[in-house]
Amino acid sequence: MRLPPCLAIACLLPIGLSFAADETAAPSPSGLTVTVVDSAGSPAAGAKLGPSAAWNRSDEVVLFGIASREPLVADEQGQIVIPAAEFATLVDSRDGTAIVLSGDCKEGLLLVLPPDSTAEAIGVQLKPLRQVEVTVTSQELASLNQELGATMCYAFAGDARPFLSIAGEGPNKLMLPPGEYRLQAYGSKLVEKQEAELTVTPGDADLEVTIDLPASKLAQLIGKPAPPLEQVAAWKGEPITLDELQGKVVLLDFWGYWCGPCIDAMPSLFELHDELADQGLVIIAVHDDLTAGENGVDTLAKLDEKLAPIVQQEWAGRDFPFRVALDGDAPPTSDATGPDRGVITAEYDIRAWPTAIAIDRQGRVVGSMGYHTEEQRQAIRDLLAE
Repeated sequence: MRLPPCLAIACLLPIGLSFAADETAAPSPSGLTVTVVDSAGSPAAGAKLGPSAAWNRSDEVVLFGIASREPLVADEQGQIVIPAAEFATLVDSRDGTAIVLSGDCKEGLLLVLPPDSTAEAIGVQLKPLRQVEVTVTSQELASLNQELGATMCYAFAGDARPFLSIAGEGPNKLMLPPGEYRLQAYGSKLVEKQEAELTVTPGDADLEVTIDLPASKLAQLIGKPAPPLEQVAAWKGEPITLDELQGKVVLLDFWGYWCGPCIDAMPSLFELHDELADQGLVIIAVHDDLTAGENGVDTLAKLDEKLAPIVQQEWAGRDFPFRVALDGDAPPTSDATGPDRGVITAEYDIRAWPTAIAIDRQGRVVGSMGYHTEEQRQAIRDLLAE
C-alpha cells in the first residue's frame, strides 16, 4: 500500500464531518487540550486536527482547518489546544466532530466533542488507517454511449461526512480509521448519486468497493427531442415554442435572481448572444425560483423589482437581450431532500444553477454546455456549424 503525502491547508468553507466517539469534552475559557498518542502509545508530535480531510487527484491528503484557519498541530508532547472559539465552531457548525491525523497521515481517528461536558483535557490514541479504493462505474451511462468522467466519494460517519476523495482516472482513494461508514459516490450531472455501507476493521490489506451509478434523467434525454417549454408562468419577450425554433441552436440557461453565480455569469451570456445570435443561436433564460412562498417571484413585475439593482450594479445597466421564461410551479417532489423546482427545470433535471442545456438544430438535447471559456464557446460554434 502506497501512502499519499499529507498536506495541511486552511479552508474557507470546510466540509462537514462526523465520527465515532472517543471521549467527552466541552469548552472552557481556555479551550480544550487534546493529548494525542500514536498506536504504540508514544506522544504524537506533529499530529493535526481539523474538521475534514480530502484525497485529491495527486494522491495527496489535504486536512482542512477550522473556520478558515490552519489545522491545529500537536506539540512535542502530543498536545493540541483547541481554543474556545474554535471549539464552539466545531460544536455549532460541525456537530462537534473533528479528524486527528498523524504527521505522516498513516494513523488517525474520528473525534466527537460533546458540548455538555465540563472536561478541559482529554486523551486519545491514534489507530492505523486503512486504504479503501472505491471504483465508481455507471453501466447505464455506458449503455447510452456517454462518458462518466471524474467522480467523487464521501465517507459519512453517522450524519456527517469527514472524508472526501476526488478521482480523475481510476478509483477514489480514502484512508479511514476502523469504524462504520456510509460511502456516497457521485459524478457529473449525467448520473445519480449512490450509497454503500462499509465496515473498516483493523488490518493492513486494502479494501476494494465498487459503486455503480444510475444514469440521470438528463443523460437519458441526450439525443432525444427536447421537452417542450410548458407551463411558463410568464414571458419577458414574445412567447415561443421549441417547435418554432427548429433550425436554430437553442441554449436554455437555467438561473435565478437569488443565485450569485448566475448573476455573475449573465454578462458572459449577453456577450455570447451578441456574438452568435446572427449565426442562429437562440438563448432563453429560464428563471427558477427556489424562494417560493410569500416572497416568491411568480410575476414579471416581481422579477423586475428583484433585478433592478442587479441590472445597474452588476450588468452595467443592460437588460436581457433575449427572452426570459418564468418557470411555473411543479408538483411537490417525492424526494424529501430534493429542491422544489419549476416545471421546465424539473423536466430537464436541473439541480445546480446556473446550468445551460444545448438543443441542436433538429430539436434534440445535446446536453449541458458551458459558455465561459474559449473552448466552451468554440463547442457552441461547432454546434452551429453542423
